[in-house]
Amino acid sequence: MLIGTHSLTIQVTDLKLSVDHLEKERDFYFAKLRDIEILCQTPDLEDVPMAMAVKKILYAADARESALAEAQEVLSHSVDGSKS
Repeated sequence: MLIGTHSLTIQVTDLKLSVDHLEKERDFYFAKLRDIEILCQTPDLEDVPMAMAVKKILYAADARESALAEAQEVLSHSVDGSKS
């Protein structure tokens, strides 16, 4: 019985370390996304098509593929509009 308890203790320790690592990684990427959001909201860039496309992706309500398609559409309209 003691061997099983030791094995479980090691497993719990490994899982706690894994959770800690994943939380740090999550926080790192969240901070990156937050920096991108703040940059896209600056008054000088807020209406730039690329910033608008990035915000479409950031603010999508769920993980739907159409957010990327909508962002690409914003960019293609801005390119089409600048050609005329």
